[in-house]
Amino acid sequence: MKQETSIILCIRESKILLGIKKRGHGAGYWNGFGGKKLPNETILDSALREIKEEAEIIPQDMMQVGTLEFTNFITYIYIFSEFKGEPVETEEMRPQWFNIQDIPYNQMWESDKLWLPLILDRKKIKGEFFFDGDRMVGYNLEIIS
Repeated sequence: MKQETSIILCIRESKILLGIKKRGHGAGYWNGFGGKKLPNETILDSALREIKEEAEIIPQDMMQVGTLEFTNFITYIYIFSEFKGEPVETEEMRPQWFNIQDIPYNQMWESDKLWLPLILDRKKIKGEFFFDGDRMVGYNLEIIS
């Protein structure tokens, strides 16, 4: 069984909140917030816990917009626009707002430039990505609504 994970993205008008990963898998990459589900959590509970730990904000209107499968895990993608608190740097992530046209795709996972524009265009998606180390070697991606 694949590990369940989440990616949570705050999208407000023409901006997106991303975080630079400071340690662990993906350190140095910009990404959404999120991480692994703990055994006693639902994936939604996990997503809420992760963004609170990584940016100290609490989403108010989270909606699932897709799933991405990788070799060892399945990731549930959520978006939101309203939240309580203010994004702050934590031990794991440094949040930063980007204009949609200025997303640093060259400092993100190779797959992000394929699925993220669809999410920003308000599409729901399902994808499967194949990596050899940090290099993507194939994918299947479809819009589901």
